Amino acid sequence: MMWMFLGILVTFLVTRMVTRLIRSGSGGGAGLGNVQIAGNHIHHQVFGILIIIGTGIFLVSQTPQGAALNAAAAVFGVGVGLTVDEFALWLHLKDVYWATQGRQSVDAIFCVLVTTGALIGGTSFVTGAVGTAEWWSSMATIGINLALCVICLLKGKVVTGVIGLVIGVVALVGAIRLAKPGSWWAVHRYDSRPRRASRAARRFDQGRLERWNRLRDLVAGAPSPENQSDAAGRPSGDLPGAAYSIPGAEPPMTRPGIRTDSAAASRPAVSVGGGLVPGQLVPLWLLPGRRFGWPVPVVRRHVRVKQRGAARRP
Repeated sequence: MMWMFLGILVTFLVTRMVTRLIRSGSGGGAGLGNVQIAGNHIHHQVFGILIIIGTGIFLVSQTPQGAALNAAAAVFGVGVGLTVDEFALWLHLKDVYWATQGRQSVDAIFCVLVTTGALIGGTSFVTGAVGTAEWWSSMATIGINLALCVICLLKGKVVTGVIGLVIGVVALVGAIRLAKPGSWWAVHRYDSRPRRASRAARRFDQGRLERWNRLRDLVAGAPSPENQSDAAGRPSGDLPGAAYSIPGAEPPMTRPGIRTDSAAASRPAVSVGGGLVPGQLVPLWLLPGRRFGWPVPVVRRHVRVKQRGAARRP
């Protein structure tokens, strides 16, 4: 596991260094550039997938031991690093490497590194013989940990939930702390708890997002200026205001009390509570159906919200 961890880490750092050189235009002198075959740009995740497939076949067919196993683990880590570095491409099915959504690849590689790093010591999740007290105890621990991870996901903390699968204390802390505004937990449980909703809005404010983005950009490079305003994808689920929108999409149906991004200036916002920040963009599926009445048009993917009790415009 150590060799796999090192393979992932070194590959990610080298890949980001190379891509930043290519973007800046200074990589040409060192012979660095995008790979083109028959006019098609070949992303480095393609090479990562091929490495993973080849290494997996080798590991299954040969079952190496000792130095051969360590070498295979390192090569497998190289494939994982190349592939996960373009995680945002998997998610959006478009090249968003240097767009705002590309920061999700940093979150993904962080989860992979923490997970593999935690397993370096040979952690065993299930202990004891099947049916013994020790075995049942380990199974109960796994069940509790999975429940805590689910709570983290419901609270909008995707990265915390993923890391919590292997580091139980992370899942425990994430499950205890406040949910993020706009998450399922905040919408359904903070509706009648305005003080808790207010605390969550203060904790997960814009400043927190900006600090996390600065750290991501320090490691992986900042998005290109022309892509900063691209809102075609969903920000990281472990960040405030995780939602997505369809630029320029005008819903064919409108209803009083709902405003979309394209009609925000002419329609009042809907009051939903649940710890949502005024003006925040949230997925429609997070909002309780009883407030709107069903069915809701599928094409209206998100709404902007305001605090409960705020005055409506006539």
